[in-house]
Amino acid sequence: SVPRALPASPLPGPPRRRPSPRPRWRRPRASSGACGTSWRGTQPPPRLPVGPSHKFADNYYCLRDGRRESFPPIVVAAARKTLAAGAQAGGSDSAVATAEKKPVTPGPALKKWEISKDQPYL
Repeated sequence: SVPRALPASPLPGPPRRRPSPRPRWRRPRASSGACGTSWRGTQPPPRLPVGPSHKFADNYYCLRDGRRESFPPIVVAAARKTLAAGAQAGGSDSAVATAEKKPVTPGPALKKWEISKDQPYL
């Protein structure tokens, strides 16, 4: 008679446990729920303007802020030149004068303060 093979027995040691199913909060979701787009990458890529941060070389972290590249506006003409009153344009005696204006005060003009007549020392 031929001996039968014995069933394979587990190795000695602690019993093996089956892995527990993932908790509900760890399961992957099918979509992000934002306007019908899914997480698989169907959203179009952003349209960003090309700036100083798009360079591969010489792109230091402290220089990536585009606000550092802007400067205050340059003054091209200091003051407007106007013709003097009664002068002809193109005449030989026409004098060019600058129009002088008082500085603008925001809001309505202030009334002149009056000292009270019954208590002038206040």
